[in-house]
Amino acid sequence: MTRSHAIATLGAIAEAQWGLVTARQAARNGVSAVELTRLTNDGVLDRVAFGVYRLPGSPLDPLTELRAAWLQLDSGTEAESRGIDSGVVSHGSAALVHQVGDFTGHIHEFTSPKRKRSRRSDVRIHTSSLGSDDVVSLDQLLVTSPTRLVGDLLATRHDGQHISYVVTDILDRRLATRKALADVVAPHAAAYGVTPAREFLEHLISLTRPPTPRKIHGNPQRPAVRLPPCA
Repeated sequence: MTRSHAIATLGAIAEAQWGLVTARQAARNGVSAVELTRLTNDGVLDRVAFGVYRLPGSPLDPLTELRAAWLQLDSGTEAESRGIDSGVVSHGSAALVHQVGDFTGHIHEFTSPKRKRSRRSDVRIHTSSLGSDDVVSLDQLLVTSPTRLVGDLLATRHDGQHISYVVTDILDRRLATRKALADVVAPHAAAYGVTPAREFLEHLISLTRPPTPRKIHGNPQRPAVRLPPCA
């Protein structure tokens, strides 16, 4: 394959997945490992993770490393062709994608219905069943839904304060209803020492937003007037 043809081939793949392309995707489209190495040495490609390359000029943002890690999970399949079995962004990483809570993104977390492994110390893969209602697609990235995200964080016993920020942000942005969140959090109430279960959502919210004192309607009660002692 000529150099120009290889660049055009890689560009076509990368255009649909944030400027990124994997070595296996390249190989399936006729671009060899030797050609990838040459293009990288010549500055035509940037290596962002093992087996994942970026075309210079493609936008770099806080999700670039997460996307590269996600592509590694099923490196031969392009983003637009992936399903749940390829792995789904979840837990703290899903919070980062949904822009809720205060997770930093130092650990890339995924959930897959099939057992997957990664040699990376900054990647954590959970094995769990996922229904179609548990997953949404955001800019070609498969991510757990806001309600599934909250349930996953509670199931792995994340700190209540962190979950509180996630819950309040979800409500503020109207990503899920109060009832839907209440149904998701209730089964985990006992594990967090909260009873009855129906009050767990309000408890989580109160960790970052203490309830506003109720106003007393009507005339305010006047302080008692002390009369001078009788002569």
